[in-house]
Amino acid sequence: MFRLTPDEARQVLRQVENGQQWKFGHPVSKKQADTAVSYLNSLGFQVRRVSDGSPVKLAAPQKHFPASDEELEVEEEVEAEERRVSRLTDTLEFFFKGDALDLMVLYLKLWVFSLLTLGLYSFWGRTELRRYLLSHLSLGGEPFHYRGTPKGLAATNVKALLVIILAFFFLVWLHRTDPLSSPVFEKLFFGAGLFGLFYLFWRGIGYRLSQTEWQNLKFDFKGTFGHWFGLQIKGWLLFVLSLGLTGPVFWSQAWKYKMEQTTFGGRAFRYTGNWRNLARPWYIGWGVTAVTLGWGAPVWFWSVCEIKKVLWNRTHFDPGRFEFSADGKSSVRLQIENWMILILSLGLGYPSVKKRNLDFTTRHLALVDIKKWNHLLEEIRKDVTRKSRQTFQNFKTP
Repeated sequence: MFRLTPDEARQVLRQVENGQQWKFGHPVSKKQADTAVSYLNSLGFQVRRVSDGSPVKLAAPQKHFPASDEELEVEEEVEAEERRVSRLTDTLEFFFKGDALDLMVLYLKLWVFSLLTLGLYSFWGRTELRRYLLSHLSLGGEPFHYRGTPKGLAATNVKALLVIILAFFFLVWLHRTDPLSSPVFEKLFFGAGLFGLFYLFWRGIGYRLSQTEWQNLKFDFKGTFGHWFGLQIKGWLLFVLSLGLTGPVFWSQAWKYKMEQTTFGGRAFRYTGNWRNLARPWYIGWGVTAVTLGWGAPVWFWSVCEIKKVLWNRTHFDPGRFEFSADGKSSVRLQIENWMILILSLGLGYPSVKKRNLDFTTRHLALVDIKKWNHLLEEIRKDVTRKSRQTFQNFKTP
């Protein structure tokens, strides 16, 4: 009921400051109205209930391009006020304020220079891109930060790449020396390459999370490769053998493992859902695609949105939980437009699609039911400090 985009929120504040009335753009129930009155009164607003009359429409928000230091200072003050207000509520909203043109430049640099340097520049380009994306992503008005380096990113990939490259050269050498035995070793090479790709992906998850911070507190991934690899191999094999019917089970197990092995400030996330929660959107997508012989595949735009809603809405960071409020229709419209952009631009519009997806996700994603979250952060910091001291003392003990 209170979800507004930043532009809409600023417009509401301007109307109230100018003495103008603002009303909800849609009717609300008596219970919702009572809740809204109590909540807004607690923030210092003067609110009265109106049972008739047409709602006051918000003026169309206009794009603002800072042209002076004074305007920049005003924007900073507005953002500071947003952070202050968010601390008084139990909801932290995500927001992405990146620019499509900036993303286009970063992606073009990554693609062109990676091609010219045979992939070597990708470590620098991907690091720069991640820093930009996370620095422009905020939660409760506070931005995320990426501390990774090109050297660190390269180190996460080198072991897996060495396995794949050595296996490839060994297969070439074996084929030249003993062509009869090469079919056996082709299977071994495929297995080694598959193992290397899974290892590369697992290392990437851990590295990205370990280099991400919010409010000077780090994320981390505690999962072991053996457990994660077993889960992926089992899940993909059953998925292929069942022609996709085990998708809800695999997706639910993979999400549960990733969330419960991910920590923020040493505290783990929690997932309370199961595969039955995903069954309806998954099997609707699967059934429509099968009956229409693939022509109904766009229904997956709706299915994936509903699946994401289930996954996020059952993910917790105690004492709060996540809330994803997007509806399937808006997701279908967004994805159809995205595909049109990609097709008409021959793929060069991908940065714009990336921004559109981030805007859509952050506009509908929030961390709710967090009571006094600034005090919660202080508790987490104290826990981190205490654990660091214990580790240091254990290290000093002979």
